[in-house]
Amino acid sequence: MTKLRKIISDSLGRFPKIKSKKTTTEAAETAKTTQKHRTKSSWKSKAERKLERTPATDTVEIGNTKPSVQKTRNKTKTTKPSIGDIFTESKRELAKQYLNDLEDIAQIIPEMTFFRELNSETAVKKITSIIEKLAKREDKYFERGYTEVIRDEIRARAFIPYANKNYQKIVDAMEKKGYKVAETCAEDSEGNLIRDARGKVKKVPDIDVRFGDKAQPSGYQDVQIRFIKGKTLYELILMPGPHYLSAANKEHDIYDLFKKYDSSGITRDIGAKQIVEAIKKEFGNVTKKLYDVAEQRDRLGSAKTAETVSFTEEQIKILQGLFTSLKKLFFGKFNTMPPSKRSATEFKDTKTAQNLNNIEESLQEFIKLYKPTENIHE
Repeated sequence: MTKLRKIISDSLGRFPKIKSKKTTTEAAETAKTTQKHRTKSSWKSKAERKLERTPATDTVEIGNTKPSVQKTRNKTKTTKPSIGDIFTESKRELAKQYLNDLEDIAQIIPEMTFFRELNSETAVKKITSIIEKLAKREDKYFERGYTEVIRDEIRARAFIPYANKNYQKIVDAMEKKGYKVAETCAEDSEGNLIRDARGKVKKVPDIDVRFGDKAQPSGYQDVQIRFIKGKTLYELILMPGPHYLSAANKEHDIYDLFKKYDSSGITRDIGAKQIVEAIKKEFGNVTKKLYDVAEQRDRLGSAKTAETVSFTEEQIKILQGLFTSLKKLFFGKFNTMPPSKRSATEFKDTKTAQNLNNIEESLQEFIKLYKPTENIHE
């Protein structure tokens, strides 16, 4: 908990302070009013104090031709900005310029497509997401520092086919606008820092080409580039196109569900972890195909892509068996427990059973969406 407090304290300390806009005279008047109110309220009876709670605004409407007239007894109260508001405001102008620059270079590079409307809402990373990420990677934070953990405070997505071959065109164009590819700590295959003979950590360009052997187990591929301009880091994720982004959003929902198996403690059991991995593998076989078809549609067009995506009957049979095995495993563990140590009288009422059912129900929805269908092209 001490480490987490330090992480939050350090991250919040990065944000600018907002100075009060009140003048010295206004501040003095506010102080007098506050002190006067405190003195009076200390001797008022309970009945008199109730009168203080009358509405701050009266609205009087006369006829239908005149607008309402409002009389405000008290000054409008200003809401104190939250840390999230301060952070977002401090980054918003930088993000706006970043999106402008990406729009500009998309006009220069024929293969590149950039949709501002897909990036406006997500261009600045939320403070809650930052704190969550720091907490999850606190060891890396203490070893390498804030900027080695949080490298996407300002981020965007753009589309370009064969991103693994074409990303250099974007890098060259961004360099002409004053951006440079940022450097990051070099790591080995285990994620450990690589040091030189003197023990100094090696630095490498922060370009992550996640294609081929480096693709995600789900089949997801992209190129991630972190630029730096001034002291600010900017992330750019390159995908083939909007069909691929849609597939990524669907697959991310599945990814979140599998994370719930971990967060709810289900995979702490070795047997359960093996079953969950088997379920994940079956879903991965379908998401890989989903990404392949999405990439073809972005590159060739939907009209030229006849392939559809679905589970096979055999895959569905395997998955139903795995879901059943997972519940049977925990049902058996529940039955072996003495009644005094059970959290409920029946297994179906336990938190574990509820978590298993909730996750399975959501995964079943994905199976229904991609259930086997007859080939409509025949």
